[in-house]
This record gives sequence, structure tokens and C-alpha cells, in this order.
Amino acid sequence: MKNEGLFLVAFIVLAIILLYLVSQREHLENPPVDSASRISTLETDFSAIDNRVSNLEDAAKKQAKDIEGAKMSVSDATASLAMIT
Repeated sequence: MKNEGLFLVAFIVLAIILLYLVSQREHLENPPVDSASRISTLETDFSAIDNRVSNLEDAAKKQAKDIEGAKMSVSDATASLAMIT
């Protein structure tokens, strides 16, 4: 009976130690983040996204101009063909 009591106490102590180690591992894997650092990182990310969107808008405007130029070329070619025939 005494051995069973010691076994139970040892099991409880080991369970507590295991829970402590698991909680420490989670803390090490996901350390608390400083708010200012996180805000700075987010601002940098948003700035990069804003720059990318601006670049995409510029590219879309350039493509629209290229399309308009191609339409004018087709119109000119069509008019030239109409004059020839």
C-alpha cells in the first residue's frame, strides 16, 4: 500500500513537470512579440504592398496606352486597305 502511494505521488510530480516543460516549449516556439516591433513590421509590409499596387497600376495604364495604340494602328491599316480596294 505504501508503494502505491509513492507511485501515485511520483506520477503526479512527473505529470506536473511534463506540463511545465510543454508550457515552456510553447512559450519558446511562440515568444511574445513587442507591440512596437509588430507595428513596425506591419507598416513595412503595408508599404511594400502599396508600392506593389502602385507598380501594378502603372503597368495597367501602360498596357491601356499600348492597346489604344494598337487600336489606332488597326484603324489606320483598315483605312489604308479601304483606300486601296
